[in-house]
Amino acid sequence: MKTITPPTSLMRENELLRLATVIPHVYLRDEAALIGLKWPAYRFHSPMQLNLMFRDAYNDTCHSRRPYNSGEEGWVPIGGISPTLNFSKVSGQLTQLHVARQQADLLGMPYEDYIRFCFDFAERRVRKFIPRPNQLAPSPAARETWFAKLKTYWPDEVIWTRLLSTAGLESYDLRNDLGLPAQSRFRQQVLRLAQRQVTNNATFYGLAVLERRWLRPEDVVAVNPPVWEQARLSAETDDRGGGHIAAPHVPLTDMGQRQGCFGLPGVDASTDESCRACSARQACDMLRDDIIVRLREQHGCDDPVGEAKRLANRVRVRRHRAKNKDAAAPLLKVIPSPEPGA
Repeated sequence: MKTITPPTSLMRENELLRLATVIPHVYLRDEAALIGLKWPAYRFHSPMQLNLMFRDAYNDTCHSRRPYNSGEEGWVPIGGISPTLNFSKVSGQLTQLHVARQQADLLGMPYEDYIRFCFDFAERRVRKFIPRPNQLAPSPAARETWFAKLKTYWPDEVIWTRLLSTAGLESYDLRNDLGLPAQSRFRQQVLRLAQRQVTNNATFYGLAVLERRWLRPEDVVAVNPPVWEQARLSAETDDRGGGHIAAPHVPLTDMGQRQGCFGLPGVDASTDESCRACSARQACDMLRDDIIVRLREQHGCDDPVGEAKRLANRVRVRRHRAKNKDAAAPLLKVIPSPEPGA
């Protein structure tokens, strides 16, 4: 999957404006709630960047698959999402891609792992076609089985291994901590892995505290003081022998400090829990207000896609009612007058 280069401030503002004109706001409002759930490497990327990354992950998985034997024909291959899909134009395919990506974010999985699991599940179900993006999530009938398989596929030990192999987590270095919801939630998730003992305690302490600087020593020791105090001593003794070397400090740029939901139209900061606890809320609200002003100047409303859909629906309803009214109107028949003397 390709790595997306972080945009400049102006690029980010134009990207938010473009996103608000191609995706209905009803599908944007959840981005703030997802900020602490999605895979940590994605939390400081904008929704449009993540849509591109999801498309690439989906296409890479499609192209790596070969038809399997589900009868005479096997799995009918498809070419993935068209590279000509216009991300600057309203389309049902783009909206489906956006919603499918949010499903992966809700589960907190890297896109390639999520899509690979969904393809494997479809293969076991002996489906004829590779699932499209809007078919990746489980159906109501398969939901229980789907999540049971996911629990086996994505255990805590795998999550820990994937975290260690994931690049671009400088935002979670304690030296870059700004108290943002994405960072706070990440530390809670790593502490949960410590509680579940996904690896040797001394190794975990050495990696999460001494090397990556994701957690403070006192936070880890507080999980179970007798056990983790011994792990701390073992890790620090190993550290003095050169076992754990702290990663170099990579200061964040201004854009690197912005979460993916920063300034995003459609988000209700007054009701969203993540927004209420966000240290960047004031600057975020100011940017969102600026974007909304630009939307009103250019399109006459806050939600151009949603408003267009509502207008089309009103026209459709009026036509339907007019058609029914005409069909129900009685046919007027001219009754001839009786002949004189008849």
